[in-house]
Amino acid sequence: MTIKLTLKAARVNAGLTQKQLANLMGISESTMIKWEKSNGKDIKLGDFEKLCKILKVDTHQIIFFN
Repeated sequence: MTIKLTLKAARVNAGLTQKQLANLMGISESTMIKWEKSNGKDIKLGDFEKLCKILKVDTHQIIFFN
């Protein structure tokens, strides 16, 4: 069974702040906040894969709500 997490939950579980994760991703903190608030609508596939790698979660573990 795969545990499902929101982007925010995955970030918090990894022990990272929005600013820290944004720095690791090479994006602004405001973009990270937007990604968390917009349920991932604006995340490009390459960025999503990089996020999952940094957060050490499988791409199938992150869920987004409509």
